Amino acid sequence: MSKIKHRFVILDIFRGIFASFVVFYHMSAFSNTAILNNKFITHADVFVDFFFVLSGFVVCYSYQTINSAKELKTFLFKRIRRLYPLHLVLLLLFLFLELTKLVLYRYVAINNTLDNSTITFFTSLFLVNSIKFPGVNDLSWNMVSWSISAELISYIVFAFSCFFVAKLKLERFKIFFYAILSLVPFLVLY
Repeated sequence: MSKIKHRFVILDIFRGIFASFVVFYHMSAFSNTAILNNKFITHADVFVDFFFVLSGFVVCYSYQTINSAKELKTFLFKRIRRLYPLHLVLLLLFLFLELTKLVLYRYVAINNTLDNSTITFFTSLFLVNSIKFPGVNDLSWNMVSWSISAELISYIVFAFSCFFVAKLKLERFKIFFYAILSLVPFLVLY
């Protein structure tokens, strides 16, 4: 696995700014101030896409090839180790809150969330909650974890793509292969 040891400080700064805008976007639902409720912040959800694109560039630049099954496993392990622990802690916190609501529902009027069910708990647990399953409303539990799910799925697709490009000796056709691969989601979704 050719890991390039170069850091794009300016991209890290932009990623931090974009992530902050997304936080402000989510905060605007709970506040009635001009700082958070303005046209810019109420449309700042688009910065999720910018954040993903910059992060994707950094990952693609840093890991240009994955030549062996060991490198594939190492890459995926590092990505899961970075994403999953915090996700699991927050999901368990939401589970605790749901169980607390279940115990207290007779005594306190507590607002119910959209669809915190057993099925959606497991889709969140296994980080597949960004995939649309028929009949499952996955805007539940930790609602914003859909982005972590999408990020993990993107890492998996990226890693296997790099691995197959190396294994099938497609180096000369790498750009063409990735261009075709990038069209697949559009064909599936539209």
